[in-house]
Amino acid sequence: MAEEKSDITSSTEDKTPKTGKGSGRVAKELIESSDLESDPAILESVFPVTSSLLIVPPSVQEIAKDCIFLLDANCLLRPYVLSKESSEAIAEIYKQWAGSDRLFVPARALREYGKHRAKEVANTYSNLMKRLNAGPSELEQIKLYSVENSQISKELDEVRLKVNEQLGLYRKKLKELIQKIRTWNRDDDVTRLYAEIFKSSRVINHTKSTEELLKDLQRRNAHNLPPGFKDKGKVDEGIGDLHIWHTILWAGKEMKKNVVFVSNDQKSDWMVRIDNEALFVREELVNEFYNYCQHHFTIMNLQGFLKLAGASQKVIEEVVPAPAEVHQAAGAKFPEKTQLDETIRRFLDFYDGTEYCYIDNPSFGRLVDTFVQRYQFFVGRGDVLSKSYESLALILTKIEKLNTLVKRMIQRDEDPSEAQYELRKWCEAYFKELS
Repeated sequence: MAEEKSDITSSTEDKTPKTGKGSGRVAKELIESSDLESDPAILESVFPVTSSLLIVPPSVQEIAKDCIFLLDANCLLRPYVLSKESSEAIAEIYKQWAGSDRLFVPARALREYGKHRAKEVANTYSNLMKRLNAGPSELEQIKLYSVENSQISKELDEVRLKVNEQLGLYRKKLKELIQKIRTWNRDDDVTRLYAEIFKSSRVINHTKSTEELLKDLQRRNAHNLPPGFKDKGKVDEGIGDLHIWHTILWAGKEMKKNVVFVSNDQKSDWMVRIDNEALFVREELVNEFYNYCQHHFTIMNLQGFLKLAGASQKVIEEVVPAPAEVHQAAGAKFPEKTQLDETIRRFLDFYDGTEYCYIDNPSFGRLVDTFVQRYQFFVGRGDVLSKSYESLALILTKIEKLNTLVKRMIQRDEDPSEAQYELRKWCEAYFKELS
């Protein structure tokens, strides 16, 4: 549920409103925000039918028995970081469920997939280049007079030559694979799979006009109504989520079915969250969907859908992001982290316990404050990836306090050995947390 617009188009998607930096201005021309913000009847507008508030919905499992599933862009992008076995298993599930008219993709989600696909391919290229550059090009011969004439040394050298031959072949094939990626142009294996599965009839879209969509966007953002209000500070003011939501509403009414939205992005403008954990879908969305089409709506993540579809445990476990992958994805939102890494690493390289020292970087405190503030901001918006940096934020705060203490003790000619030792331990814990 990203906010970016894409240049992917098709004959079935021409009705989709396209917005840009001027969407907020146009919306404000359509309807004055001051009128919205002063609306005393907003609660009646959000929950117009009180009887629907007392309807006990079926369980997620019951809804899933007779429903259609709509895939979010983050689910479509997931196979780019999975193994061939898991990706093909997921594609087979998609094919089966699409074939039985139970699996669809919102047009906006497909556009977002098109927008972010190139980045995923670029990440694959980067990872392969790291493999090529990180490994040895060949094993060096052991040239030590004390052992060189021994039989074991001769046998070891024979093994070395064989290994070097295989290493050369490995690097050659790796270079060929990298070169192949450089020639990709919308014909990577993931896109090929989707082109086969998601024909035009599988890609659905709402019928709202641009004017109607912008008016609804302004109303929801003015009152923090889901979905999308968490993105109202972005360029498109959260209209991406609203595109998807109106497609969900359209699907429930036109197809006369319960709808399950499959997404790994479970922000607080879609889900009720406690202690950064998504519990269930927000009441406003459930109620709006039911009043609109008299059917039920819920959300599940990709691993939940795959489990329901009968995927193997191995596939389900691979779909869940690994800790290192989560850190890497979250790290893009914390540009100051690179400087923090380098600064703390320099201190550890210099510290040997024999001299008084501290992290001598005038910007260190500011970098830590910025990191912590970003963490609080993103987590406050329900960003699951940024939640993975909770421990780092706590560790950095501790490091900054200890560093200030050590610096002051040195300036006062006091012995900082104990505090300095603690500082080193917390710096080591910082990098341990990243591993």
